[in-house]
Amino acid sequence: MEDRKNNIIKYSIDDKDESLHITKYFENCNINFLIGSGFSCGIAKPLEKDLEENLEKYINENQDKNRNELLEIFFKNSIEPAIKCFEESLEESINENQNGVIKKQSDFIKTINDLIYNRMSYTIDKQVNIFTTNYDMCLEYACEKNHVDYIDGFLGKLEPEFDTQLFGQRIYNTSMLSNKETEKTLINIIKLHGSLSWKTKVKDDKIYYRNILSQDEKNFLTSDSLIDQYEDKENIFNIVLPSKRKFNQTLL
Repeated sequence: MEDRKNNIIKYSIDDKDESLHITKYFENCNINFLIGSGFSCGIAKPLEKDLEENLEKYINENQDKNRNELLEIFFKNSIEPAIKCFEESLEESINENQNGVIKKQSDFIKTINDLIYNRMSYTIDKQVNIFTTNYDMCLEYACEKNHVDYIDGFLGKLEPEFDTQLFGQRIYNTSMLSNKETEKTLINIIKLHGSLSWKTKVKDDKIYYRNILSQDEKNFLTSDSLIDQYEDKENIFNIVLPSKRKFNQTLL
């Protein structure tokens, strides 16, 4: 436990007294993060300047050709690289710059996990909530790389189904010798705008987990021209597409 505290202090601030103060503060309060595109910058490109404003204009003016050209930029720059990184063997698909980004993401997850591991309070859960508007799998990968338990809202193995009631639950380890229970650290990953790992079915409105892209989805990403209808893209990937109103929207 002492090693974990030392790692936190070293990672955060050089001044020892200030580091201890911040560490204790985080150990004794509820922790929530809101993460945007900057967290994944290097894995996928942020939106082009004025893309959302121009996209909104073209939609309102029924300029389908211009609208689709902008959507193609979005899918090619932001969606396709993120899928490539996490559908293939990660070590084989990333470049040096992406590897540096993933290292920083991994350090972030390890640090907050160590913080809640050291909590002395029995009234506050050993949990952190991470709200994100990103579609990629960076957070999930960072958790698994550090062997950190996380909840992404899916229940089941053969056909995982999304259920918001899974968030906030406590998980305990029980000693086989003393029956003493110890609460495990847990990170809740809440994807407000959906995820590349989400899919829906025609038969219902439920969200299911996608382990791999279907051939139709791969054909869509590699096609010379994207599907004509804006709504069709939203159906293929269960995400909130770029718009000026996107921060007023959520799939949850």
